[in-house]
Amino acid sequence: QMTRKKSITDFQGVPKLMKGQTAAASEQRDARDAPERSVAKEDGDGDENIQAAADLKDDEVELVLRCGIDMARFQSVWNRFENDNAIHHDDVPSALARIGFVGPEKKWVEDAFSKVTEFNGVSREEFMQVVDLYDERQRENFEEKFISCDADGSGQMDIAEFGDFLRTIGIEPMKHVLQECFDEFDEDRSGQLSFDEFYKVMTLLAQREGFSKTEVQDFEAVFNKFDAFCHDEIDVQGANLKSCNRS
Repeated sequence: QMTRKKSITDFQGVPKLMKGQTAAASEQRDARDAPERSVAKEDGDGDENIQAAADLKDDEVELVLRCGIDMARFQSVWNRFENDNAIHHDDVPSALARIGFVGPEKKWVEDAFSKVTEFNGVSREEFMQVVDLYDERQRENFEEKFISCDADGSGQMDIAEFGDFLRTIGIEPMKHVLQECFDEFDEDRSGQLSFDEFYKVMTLLAQREGFSKTEVQDFEAVFNKFDAFCHDEIDVQGANLKSCNRS
């Protein structure tokens, strides 16, 4: 069992994701423990309390990843790797890979992990910080490669340049998948990707693991059909997967 003595979440340069949320949660606990504080003695006080309650409700916003990774995907990975309300240090690279980071770099993982905690595991909120920090490091690296692959120095990347870039990092995407992802994020239909569009495509390719959008939807439909108890897993021995093959 992992012992957690201390967690560093207030270090310089790392977003303090939990600071505001913790304060809001503390205020909510105080309100529950001392209900008399919220009882209005006059009509005017009642109006103020209603407004305060509305403001507090507005603060109750679910934490999201700054890097934009889908929270449902994050939660699925957390559920898979979590043990005793934490993900162990040794499982973080595998967890990042499951989220969609291709071949997580050990040094980037270690740097992100050490900035969040001194110990051997991270809570859910701390793991969110690790994900965001790793994404920042990957984004910097991809931006450097984007510039190096921008052969004409236009600040844009066409599909041929994009394919060349993917090969430099060991990815050989199927042509129809590459074209689909390219078209999905080429918002101005210029046939070129800016760096922001490029990074969105990279994230999408990783999350779909090289498959097209339609293929992923088909896989999810088959999986959900056999995930009888909605536990995010299926019994491959008991499932008659052949019945789901396309004719």
